[in-house]
Amino acid sequence: QGFGTSAAIGYDYMHLFGAGNTSIHFLNDDRLRIELYNGSSTVYADTSMLFRDPAAWYHIVLRVDTTQATAANRVLLYINGVLQTFSTANYPAQNFDTQVNNTLLHTIGGYASLGGYYLDGYMTDINFIDGQALTPNSFGTANSFGVWQPITYGGSYGTNGFYLPFTNTANTTTLGLDFSPQNNNWTANNFSLARSSYTSYTSSSGTYTVP
Repeated sequence: QGFGTSAAIGYDYMHLFGAGNTSIHFLNDDRLRIELYNGSSTVYADTSMLFRDPAAWYHIVLRVDTTQATAANRVLLYINGVLQTFSTANYPAQNFDTQVNNTLLHTIGGYASLGGYYLDGYMTDINFIDGQALTPNSFGTANSFGVWQPITYGGSYGTNGFYLPFTNTANTTTLGLDFSPQNNNWTANNFSLARSSYTSYTSSSGTYTVP
C-alpha cells in the first residue's frame, strides 16, 4: 500500500515488485511502468504522472483483471486513491496470463528475472489479493482534509494472497512473515536489522546523535 523513496530524481529502473519478467518499476524519466509478461510476449503501461518528490510517500493500488472486455479496464493504477492515465499503454489481450502466481521467483524491491535494479526507498503495508480486482477504497480513504490515508484491509486474500507490514523485526526471518490468514511468508535477502553508525553534532544547546 505504501511506498516512499529517498532516491534522487531519475529512478533508473528501480523495481517495486517482480515475478519473472513481470514487474512494477520506475523508469529513468520518473514514470512508473507496469510491465506484464506471459512467457512469450510483453505488454506495458507508463504513467503520465511523474514521481519527482524524493521525500513523498505514495499509496499505490494496481488492479489487474485481464478478463475485462474493454482493454483499458484490464490494467488500472491508482495513486493516492486517484485513477491514473498512461502516457503509453500497450494493454494485455483478454485473458492474458501474467507470470504472477506462477511457480517462479517473486521479489519485492528488486527485479526477479535478472536480479538487481533494487529499490532505493521504503515500502510498508503490502497487500496482495489473489482472485479479486479491488478498488482503492478497500485499502484507503480520504480524511477530513481530503488527504488519502491507508486503512486496514478487512477482506479475503485468496489462496496466494499475503499481507506484509514488516513490523516483526525480531530477526530477518520474522521480517518476512505474512500477517494474512494465508501464511504465505517471504524470505528476506541481504537485509540487516543492525542499526547503522552514529554521527554526533554539538551545538550551544547540547549534543545530538543522528543515526
